[in-house]
Amino acid sequence: MYQAVPANSDSDPLVSKETIKNSLIVAVARGIIMVTAQRIRVLIVDDHLMFRQGLRSLLQSYPDIDVVDEAGDGAEAVSKVTTLQPAVVVMDISMPKMDGVAATRLLKSQHSHVTVLGLSVLGQGYQVDAMLKAGAAKVLTKEKAVDELYESIKNAAP
Repeated sequence: MYQAVPANSDSDPLVSKETIKNSLIVAVARGIIMVTAQRIRVLIVDDHLMFRQGLRSLLQSYPDIDVVDEAGDGAEAVSKVTTLQPAVVVMDISMPKMDGVAATRLLKSQHSHVTVLGLSVLGQGYQVDAMLKAGAAKVLTKEKAVDELYESIKNAAP
């Protein structure tokens, strides 16, 4: 049983503030209570389903990442950003219908607050330059995405 005691009271409560504080510390340490910050909302865009699913699986293993959805091309991504309002879009450069460069340019013109991280098979070249000029914060190679994507999302999120 708990007794309500004014903060400046010298009376003896049934459960001291120190006991409550220590109990909360133990509960957090044991995972009974989780203290969480706001999760980073991420949309994954790639025309290869298996790659999208792999990225989703990887990112969902982090407690501060919320993968809100996936898209298979740039046009679908633009539509989903309007609806889902992610903070970060992980965008492949080469896709059918609307490629990552055109989609990034359109997204940044309509949703300037959204951060786009580009993904490329190659880490250099005209496509990477075009992606950065379109407004991507960074372009990662797909090979390095597994190692660097989480930190890149954390650093890029508003």
